[in-house]
Amino acid sequence: MYLVNQQTIGKMYTNSFSIFNYFSGRLGLFICCIFYFLFVPVCQSFSQEKMLHQDDDADKVGMAVERINLELLQLRSVANYSTCGNSNGSIYVDAVGGTPPYLYSIDGLNFSSANIFNGLQAGNYLLTGKDAAGTTDTITTTVFEVAAPQIILTVAQLSCNNTGGSINVSGSGGMPPYLYSIDNGLRFQSNNIFNGLVSGRYIAVIKDANGCLDTGTIEVIAFYPPIVFLGNDTSICEGQSLILNAPTNNNATYFWQDGSSLPTFTVNSAGLYTLQINENGCAGVGKIKVSYLSKPVVNLKKDTSICFAEKLVLNAFYPNSIYKWQDGSEQSQVTVTRAGIYTVMVSNVCGTTSNTATVKYKNCACNLYIPNAFTPGNDGNNDLFKPSYQCLVNNYSFKIFNRFGQLVFTTGSPLNGWNGNFNGQSQSAGTYVWLMQYIEKETGNLVTKNGTVILIR
Repeated sequence: MYLVNQQTIGKMYTNSFSIFNYFSGRLGLFICCIFYFLFVPVCQSFSQEKMLHQDDDADKVGMAVERINLELLQLRSVANYSTCGNSNGSIYVDAVGGTPPYLYSIDGLNFSSANIFNGLQAGNYLLTGKDAAGTTDTITTTVFEVAAPQIILTVAQLSCNNTGGSINVSGSGGMPPYLYSIDNGLRFQSNNIFNGLVSGRYIAVIKDANGCLDTGTIEVIAFYPPIVFLGNDTSICEGQSLILNAPTNNNATYFWQDGSSLPTFTVNSAGLYTLQINENGCAGVGKIKVSYLSKPVVNLKKDTSICFAEKLVLNAFYPNSIYKWQDGSEQSQVTVTRAGIYTVMVSNVCGTTSNTATVKYKNCACNLYIPNAFTPGNDGNNDLFKPSYQCLVNNYSFKIFNRFGQLVFTTGSPLNGWNGNFNGQSQSAGTYVWLMQYIEKETGNLVTKNGTVILIR
């Protein structure tokens, strides 16, 4: 091979002869050097001397072509890149010139005839070649790296029914085309969009043409309707207000029954209150019924007089209240059996109201009403013959006789009456005589009465 050293001294003269010789020699050398790697024999056969005639004026221009020995050892190399940060690059090196056979080394110490070096990381390597004559040559070769792809993940979250999530897997770097997986590399596909996903965590993988991988984890989150709890149905006192507080979230919008859109609402009247919260495309609804209460209203009969045989019920009932009577009773009503002053306190969440009633007994006329007929048919209608009365009596006696003067019924209580039977036998229809005696409790007078009654069948 020829190496061309060109020195220019001063200014080159131009003449037809020197120009022709110059270009004819130089053109051959130029073509030879371009293709010497491929056509070494051609280059060797072209070895010769060329001299450029110099003008007598030596101080003007001087050019020379030195003869270079094509038999000198020369190295050439080709590198194959490494991938994914692995030690999988390689270098191919061979030699020309010199005296075969050749030995090669990648560390300058250990030589062998193998001219391919594998398992290399990215970097610069100084290769050394040595021929049989011990002549050496070196060449620096760079193993470049094709890095692994970088995964890029985007997610579309789920709707309210926990369906329809999607993951978009993309990447950069590495060696396209890519394949994609969201099951930790179990299954790959060329489409980078995965649809119809349920909520959960997914391990996504991108793989390039070199088989290099990158992994990323992404979670598909399901959105659910917000829980709207305004509280249990409640009651508040008149004049009071109630503030309803909704759960707050920056992504939420609020819609109350009156169209207001704040997360709080002030209740000033009884009614049903509703709130809809919209969050992440989902809607939740809550309701509460608010009632208004007043202090208990109690109206006992203040001054009341009743007959001795009568009973009086004092009723202090008021919804959602508790009671306390003067005798410690805690019922809503009491039955009066004697004269006196009756007081009750009725309380609820809004306050306490008290009320008093004075009950007196009066001397009512002791008039007994005695019917003149009855129909003992066991139909629940006028089956017994007995007096009706409104007073208290002592030593009461009531007797009934048939037309033969035979006693068919007798009792010592005004509560008992005759059912039309005697000795277990139904008595015939007709007229019967009765006799009544008693002592009025109020006056102590003995009262005797008699009359007839018709038994109808």
